[in-house]
Amino acid sequence: MTEVLFEFVTPTAAGVDIPAVGVIACSLTVAEVAAGRTRTTEPFTAPLVAGRVSVELSPTGPGQAWRISPSWLRGLETFYKAVPLSATPLRYDELEDIDPRTLVVSPTAQTAWDATLAAVQAIAEGMTPGTAFYIDPTDPGILRIRVDIKPVVTLHPVSQTVNNLQEVTLLAEATGNPAPTVQWQVDAGAGWVPIAGATANEYLFTATADDNGHRYRAVFTNAAGQAVSDPATLTAGQSAGFPVVQQFALAYGITDNDTAFDFDYAGTGDPAPTITLQTRYPNAPWNEPTWTPRLAAYVGPSSTPGRDRYSAPFPYMVSGSDLHLRVVASNIHGSATSAEIITQITSWS
Repeated sequence: MTEVLFEFVTPTAAGVDIPAVGVIACSLTVAEVAAGRTRTTEPFTAPLVAGRVSVELSPTGPGQAWRISPSWLRGLETFYKAVPLSATPLRYDELEDIDPRTLVVSPTAQTAWDATLAAVQAIAEGMTPGTAFYIDPTDPGILRIRVDIKPVVTLHPVSQTVNNLQEVTLLAEATGNPAPTVQWQVDAGAGWVPIAGATANEYLFTATADDNGHRYRAVFTNAAGQAVSDPATLTAGQSAGFPVVQQFALAYGITDNDTAFDFDYAGTGDPAPTITLQTRYPNAPWNEPTWTPRLAAYVGPSSTPGRDRYSAPFPYMVSGSDLHLRVVASNIHGSATSAEIITQITSWS
């Protein structure tokens, strides 16, 4: 046997250390046979007297250690020590530290451990879906369990009514383990799609009239599953000064020899909006299957009271084709689009 000395002190406000009060518990990690008798892993305790205690410990072999557990001694956790055979007393802090993960597990302990794991798995199977157990047996006799919990939305975004170009703040929160990530989504009428960069609980953006009626929601995700917030609907109104198209009409017919055409426009907006003519040939994909913008220039007052005359360039005309036209009025508040006009291009000759 080897005598091992434990000694601890406790600091005081006066700056003087005094003998600590506590108990040392010692146990073998694996039972051993000595002199025809089996030495079990049952712990024994030794109280500190004037902060000191000496105990007799048997020397340890490969894969074996003494498990030392201080009680009532703050800041000291369980540690594992290899004990050599020594004729002279040794201090506990002179003993070699052993990583408990390298120790041999006795058949009895392993059987008990397997039974514990089976019991935990049975519990896990009966848990609510979305809850999972992960077992990390890093210390002999200690079962570590991490429980993954599916996200639960605790704060849903609120529907809002705002003016054009007004800042919008949407907020959503959820609990879960591990902490869930969040991705905001928007439904503009064609289904839910992720919003690039919107991965915080708070989503801020500047609304325009085009956002009117859009729905927003937050999707929370972690290893256990997913939870979706209730959708919030945005009503985006038109602020004062938003463009309004009141009238749009062609000034005269269009031929295949024209390189520009004039049109009449009436509308409001503050500041005065920029007027753009858009054209397309819907049945000629080689030409203009989608709307093509043509910046219009102000010519002067129209012959029709209350309207202004504008002219827009048009580099080609296709005789016999239907030409679709509309105007877009834009300023700092947003854009307004007129109803389209359909006219047929006539031959100049």
